[in-house]
This record gives sequence, structure tokens and C-alpha cells, in this order.
Amino acid sequence: MRGIITVFLSLVMFTVLIIALVLGYLGFIPGLSSFFKADKPQDLGITYTDADWQSALQKTEVQLTDLPSDTPPQESIQFKGQKDVKANFTDEELTALANNSHWTYYPFSNVQIKIDKNGIAEISGIIFCELVSNYAQALNYSEGDLMRFLAQFQLIKAHPPFYLKGTGTVINGRLNFEIEKIKVGKFSFPSNLKAQSKKELVGFSEFLFQNISGFSVDFARLNGSQLKFQGTLPEEEARAVE
Repeated sequence: MRGIITVFLSLVMFTVLIIALVLGYLGFIPGLSSFFKADKPQDLGITYTDADWQSALQKTEVQLTDLPSDTPPQESIQFKGQKDVKANFTDEELTALANNSHWTYYPFSNVQIKIDKNGIAEISGIIFCELVSNYAQALNYSEGDLMRFLAQFQLIKAHPPFYLKGTGTVINGRLNFEIEKIKVGKFSFPSNLKAQSKKELVGFSEFLFQNISGFSVDFARLNGSQLKFQGTLPEEEARAVE
């Protein structure tokens, strides 16, 4: 679950970056690079301890193995087997999971995940654009256009902060959610762009369910300051580490 959680969350965050860059490339966001100069993510007030980290690991029970750091991107994260899992994760546990991925090509840092009692989630953090290409290759996503957008705006080595706010559920592999706010760097998405973001995120969720071996979601919901999950997870995860 550790790798699956981080892959799932990073796909959501990665989609925000894709949308921002595509819109910038098409002229919807003049001077996009200037919006990315902010260097600190929004503080959501969520911290975690080693106890949160250990608790999250005990709930996942996924066997972790390391691959050499120079493993080709396409082979740098691998999942084997399948098992049934039913567990609830607190926002501290999710934050611990999101910040302890030692995968070489994981492109996010300083992540905070906050879920309120009404099931509204907030996610903030930093995107490392120089890892985007290898990250996309590892997930079998075509990164060509995205890297051209990064080069166009001289963002290959940029580290923009991001912020997401919304709520949603997954039932029998179908994602349903609403986005309240998206922000990349200093740019807040207007309503029409949030609608496009929702469409892209649904597409990415389907991509995830189809491409992660052993992963399926019968039920996932943000409720009572927790992520409630029921589905299947891989028994083993191998990832390239530094």
C-alpha cells in the first residue's frame, strides 16, 4: 500500500502539473514560469512521527525490496502478487507514506495531506520537474509533450509548490470527485480549468487501475478525517532507491 498510495497521490499531483503546463503552452497562462517562482508549499499543519510511519506500514503489510539506483526508469518500480486489504488511514499516516517513498524517480517532497471531518481533503507539496521524464516512463506514460512544455518555459529544473482541495470516492474502480481549488506556484485555477482538471484526473485514475499490477479499489472514501480503503494490493513492491 505504501507504494500504491504514493503512486496514486503522485498521479493526482502529476496531473495538475500536466494541465498547468499544457494550458501555459497553449497561451492560457501568459508568463507561466513567473507563477512558478514561489518556493514554499502551503502549510496545512500536518506533521507525522515515526509512530505514524510504523502504523501505516503495519496496515499495508506490503513486502518491500530495493532495486539498484541505476535501474532503467521503465523497470524502476515493480509490483507482484495480490491480496485483500481493508484499512483506515489517518492524515498523519498518509503524510508519512507520501514523504517516505525512497523511489529514485519519485518527483514530490514536503507533502502534507489533511482530511477534515466532512471528508474534504487538502494536499500540498513541491514538484521536482527534473524527475518528471523518468517518473512518466516508469508508469508507461508518454512524457514527450510534457518535457517539451517544460523546456519551453525553462522549467526542467524548477521546483514549484502545489495545492489541491476537494473530495471524492472510488466505488468498484470508478472515481467520482469534486475539485474545490487547485494551485500551482502562484497560479490558482479558475472554474473552467478545474472542470478540465477533473476530466484529466478521471482519466488518470483509470490509467492507474489498469497499469498497477495487483491493485484494485472496491471502496475508498474520505470520511471522518480518514481515508477508508477496501480493495486489493500487491503482495510485493520493488523500487529503485538511492
